Amino acid sequence: MGIPQKSVGYSMTASGTNSDWAAALEIDTITLPGKSVGSLRTSHQGTTTAHTYVAQSIPEGGELNVKAKFNSDELPVIGGANQDFIIAFPGDVSLSTKTISGFIMSYEPDGEDLDGIMMATAVIKVSGDEVDA
Repeated sequence: MGIPQKSVGYSMTASGTNSDWAAALEIDTITLPGKSVGSLRTSHQGTTTAHTYVAQSIPEGGELNVKAKFNSDELPVIGGANQDFIIAFPGDVSLSTKTISGFIMSYEPDGEDLDGIMMATAVIKVSGDEVDA
């Protein structure tokens, strides 16, 4: 998992069924996805000291975690078809936007922040490669 990034005006838009939800978000933190590969055991009957492994060739895209103010008027659609989630990073000249294709795996309210504001966390499963613009 990536390092959480505290919001300084980040915004997110979405194509498809979650476009209204994403437009209404007041983002607190975003944790960008990391990549990982699994392993395949290659041990056989002739292996005598310890199991042997090789890396799988296709990496997992990871998950995008978005913590935002809870808005009961705009709830996301869980599951469904993949859609593009576009994250805008204001003030960062090296990376202005990132497009991530995926679907929302979970969404749940998770308590109040220090100011007493109800928060919620959405987990988006990444499908394919991220695109920087």
